[in-house]
Amino acid sequence: MRIVLFLLLLLRCGLAGAQSKDGKEINQADVQGRPHGLWYTSKPALRGEPSEAVFGSYDHGQKTGLWYISDGIGNLVSIETFKLGVRDGEAKYFDNGHLTSVGHYRGLNPTVAMDTVLIVDPITGDEKLVSVPTERGSVRHGSWRFYDELSGRLVREEYYQIDELLYKKDFSISGVDSAHYQLRNQHLPHLDKNYKSPSRFKQKTPTKTLIGE
Repeated sequence: MRIVLFLLLLLRCGLAGAQSKDGKEINQADVQGRPHGLWYTSKPALRGEPSEAVFGSYDHGQKTGLWYISDGIGNLVSIETFKLGVRDGEAKYFDNGHLTSVGHYRGLNPTVAMDTVLIVDPITGDEKLVSVPTERGSVRHGSWRFYDELSGRLVREEYYQIDELLYKKDFSISGVDSAHYQLRNQHLPHLDKNYKSPSRFKQKTPTKTLIGE
């Protein structure tokens, strides 16, 4: 909970170079000048690009663990999991602070030129290892789910292996259900101009890495 409260304080106040409760400074570097430990950065809107704030941890120059991006008014944009500087594990994406998709990345080990990834033949079920150039960084690998921004209803499900789409299903709704969702959306609290949205930052244990130990 301590790290969550610290994150909220940073995103609310836009501080860089502050200290956490245990006295550890953020935005520090190791003896070789590489980012190390907690980092927070922000940038204003510029040339059509929106403002954003970014918070996460470095391990001697490489992103590690959960990384958060929020927009200029504090709404979450993304939560991604990193290891060895590449996305690896669960990722969540948001629109105006509302969850729109949850998916999984397979991080490719940057310490070697080629990494091996286990895939399953969708027809025969046979398993095999495939070599993948690690210059790709990370690939979509596993399930991806997409949600309606307002209602939170699941609208599409996809499944990938090494960025290849193997399965896709759209979840349509009947006219009766559609009318129900429209009526429900009209009464959602965040559509009330006087509604103050609670924080959506929650502490979460990173998913188990797929990069070889």
